[in-house]
Amino acid sequence: MGESLIDRNSKMAEFGMWFVFLAHPVTIILLMWWPNVLTPDPFGFDAQILVLKFIIADVLFCQARRSVPYFVTIGGGDLERGDGQHDNICCECQCVRMIRSKHCKICQRCVRKWDHHCPLLNGCIGEGNHGRYVLFLASTAVGLSHLAVVVGSTIKITMASTVFQNITYNFIPLFVSLTVIFLLAICCGLVVWHLFLISTNQTTPEVLHPEKCFWIHADLPRPYDKGFFNNVKMWFSEVRGRG
Repeated sequence: MGESLIDRNSKMAEFGMWFVFLAHPVTIILLMWWPNVLTPDPFGFDAQILVLKFIIADVLFCQARRSVPYFVTIGGGDLERGDGQHDNICCECQCVRMIRSKHCKICQRCVRKWDHHCPLLNGCIGEGNHGRYVLFLASTAVGLSHLAVVVGSTIKITMASTVFQNITYNFIPLFVSLTVIFLLAICCGLVVWHLFLISTNQTTPEVLHPEKCFWIHADLPRPYDKGFFNNVKMWFSEVRGRG
């Protein structure tokens, strides 16, 4: 039999966890070994700041992975409208449906203010953990940006040196540079996207598939938008109150 969706997601989450934890120390070791990157002192202030940023990103990753969203329970909240009595009950987990909630086939639960399922964190992103998720993305983007500056500022010097003609010294810096640029582009794109969602108090399905969200109308495309400052204030309250 084929591998189930839950099993594939679990393996992907395990791979992502080890990738995050191993990528940072391996990168630091490569930079210390690669000449002209963290010179004249590979253990100097610049290297220490970079390591500190990676540690902060790892801590926030653990917090985001440990945090869970609010799941829908029986009773309370605004229910989804339906023609019949059973339309308000999720046929999968038998919970009372709430506005902006969605049933996740991987988590097998209904999640309040569902945004998406993150394979890297092995869980859904929604009300209760969206703040921690964005902080993890932002910290990773900051660390990768610093790494890109450090690597980019030394490529020209290394290319001019004779040691760069060695194929080993040639491949390593190029591989690290391309990997950093690729990951930085993805991470920055996600940060910008979720900052937009926070500033407008929207979720990904509400923006990408508004036709599937009955509470969104043409005359009221953002029914939960309370203004930029109030939306950001609500997000900060979530970060402080739940993780």
